[in-house]
Amino acid sequence: MVFHAHSYKDQMPYANAWIHVPLMEHIFRAMFEPIEPIARSINETMSRYGLVENQYTSVHVRAKYPTHALMKILGDDSSIKHDLGKTSIDFSGPYRDYVVELGRNALECGRLLKPTNKIFFSSDSPDLTKHVIDNSLKLINGTNKCEVVGINSRDEIKHLEQSRHSENVDFNHVDFYPIIEDLLIMGGSQCVAHGVGSFGAFGAGLAGNRCRAIHRAPNGKPEQCPNIRGNNLVVNITVSDLLLDEQTSSLDREGLLPPAQELILYDVAKQKKPEAKRDNTEYDETEGSPYLTMYGEHRYEKSFAALPEWLRTYFLWHRRQTTDNAANTKYMALTCLKRDKCGGFSDRLRALPFWLLLASKVNRVLCIYWSKPFGLDWFLQPLTNGIDWRCPKEFIEEKVDITFPSRFQNNYPHVILFNRKPSPPVKVVTLNAIKRIRNLGDKYVSVSFKDQGFGKIDDANMVFHASSYKDTIPIANAWMHVPLMEHIFRVMFKPIEPITRRINATMTDLGLVENQYTSVHVRARYPTMKMARIMGKMESREHDKHDKKLSFEGDYKAYLMEITSNALECGMLLEPNNKIFFSSDSTDLTKYLMRNPISIPTNDFNITFAQNATYNIVAIDSRDEIKHLEHGHYSSHIEYYPLIEDLLIMGGSHCVSHGIGSFGAFGAGLSGNRCRAIHRSPMGPISRCPNDRGENYVTNETKDFLLGDEGEGRLPPAVYISSLGKYHQFRRDL
Repeated sequence: MVFHAHSYKDQMPYANAWIHVPLMEHIFRAMFEPIEPIARSINETMSRYGLVENQYTSVHVRAKYPTHALMKILGDDSSIKHDLGKTSIDFSGPYRDYVVELGRNALECGRLLKPTNKIFFSSDSPDLTKHVIDNSLKLINGTNKCEVVGINSRDEIKHLEQSRHSENVDFNHVDFYPIIEDLLIMGGSQCVAHGVGSFGAFGAGLAGNRCRAIHRAPNGKPEQCPNIRGNNLVVNITVSDLLLDEQTSSLDREGLLPPAQELILYDVAKQKKPEAKRDNTEYDETEGSPYLTMYGEHRYEKSFAALPEWLRTYFLWHRRQTTDNAANTKYMALTCLKRDKCGGFSDRLRALPFWLLLASKVNRVLCIYWSKPFGLDWFLQPLTNGIDWRCPKEFIEEKVDITFPSRFQNNYPHVILFNRKPSPPVKVVTLNAIKRIRNLGDKYVSVSFKDQGFGKIDDANMVFHASSYKDTIPIANAWMHVPLMEHIFRVMFKPIEPITRRINATMTDLGLVENQYTSVHVRARYPTMKMARIMGKMESREHDKHDKKLSFEGDYKAYLMEITSNALECGMLLEPNNKIFFSSDSTDLTKYLMRNPISIPTNDFNITFAQNATYNIVAIDSRDEIKHLEHGHYSSHIEYYPLIEDLLIMGGSHCVSHGIGSFGAFGAGLSGNRCRAIHRSPMGPISRCPNDRGENYVTNETKDFLLGDEGEGRLPPAVYISSLGKYHQFRRDL
């Protein structure tokens, strides 16, 4: 859009979804030409099939894109591996039916653009291409068969990204010729019909976007044609679209193209013409949008304002240091390397508030670097108006040796807190760490606790609380995340775009609206004593790492269903009328729950439900596995997307019911801990609800946690918040 604002006068094209700019057809031709072998192959193909430039329609189907629908058929893991070319799927059964329906709908969309045109069909599924060419599919409207041509002699279409995810596989550049050939043939079309992903949109862009149809929604579902999604919309140019050095210049600039014009291919009477949005969404109702209401740039100001003054001051200082690239800037790194025991996603970030406090006391820029199993920036990214928490390239490439644990690095010191037995009080531990780090002249220093025991992190977060609130402070206990985590997280992080799109597609599919649903999470694979009695001590640990799969039956099934029934009851009692989003690290449990409705128990809560009423539960039941960040085998960072998706959806809840472990507690923390229930005790047995374990208790500040330099600007005294108030008249004696 910035490019458009500097290229057109008054009105510019509106960029949305995967669209390439209309001028790409000319930019590309000014900069590139295919190498001779590809050019020769394109000429031979077009000659063989009678394709004349600007006289045919191209139809592209991205069949292997890992959508929710495909995951329901193949499973999460298999669909991702299928897309990466690691797994071959037989072209039969539900899978064949799914992709053939995509092809049939795509052809209908292409035919409607120019009914007399020959169609060039291409896909990343050679099986689908062969099926289309061999069967000349009947279209929706009429009985005529469409003249369809395509290259049906290929065995595989490789994606350029495959090479990065395929170990011990030698790729030849010739292997990628077919995708370039398909792209450039699309670029010579009169019209293009494409679906999800940016490849088909690139072909339409090379053809100038003058005649295109989009046959799939961003979440992968077929979009019947005619529809309005291929229309070229325009918006007015304002000074806010121009770069900083032109903010005060006149919009009446010389040398620009004439105002862009709308191109409405379909004027569908029953469809309201969409208004072009200026907030990076495609349309408000679009599924899979890259704009997420629960996290992102637009949440920054509100969350920043909710933080104590010392933390706001530190964030602003942090931003100046990283923006100005000051030579004397020193860093305090939170690292998780290959041989470290870092814990899961939540364990690694639960002490973040304390580390921010420590970094502010020693005048160092806090940065985060993980190499196990992937970097944090593979899942979350900094906000453009927030702080850049990523460690400098110099640190990653020249200082860190990932073959050694964090505590045994040779190029910079590592400071360990709580490494003595018996450990001194947390105030002493903190002051000693401040003194030691201040005395270090090194540009980089890394820090950690001796282990991830929740007592140590709770004590550290109490120091954070004492520096952030006046007089009374929240009590940190068990796996709890600090109440301010909802704001710290939204100031520092937003999900990467693929995860954002997944969350939007899921919430649209399941009918979830921020702050209007309850999340219930069950950490089913946690190796408790009861689990050890069912399957053996070592086996239960291997099961948690997903090295051992257990059939969902017998005592194991009964144990998980007992936990789940109680978890659902606890969630329902928080807000009886809320829809429940259920998530778990047991995909078997989630699938069973979605196929076997659970009746609401008839307890003495004085809540009126219809006879034989069941919980209103929604969930993602298409997955094969939920991988924990600390355990499990993996081939791609994408395999951890479901973990982040579940967490961030929990963070948009009105209420959260969670059990043991810190993952569910992280979800409750992202929603502010304002309405939560804890349905299991720390050792694993169920805790019946209502109980007081989800209460947000406060205590008077004491010298045990005050560092002695607390000034003005702390938040008002923390206030006791009771989730039990949600139980109204059906409160039990505690």
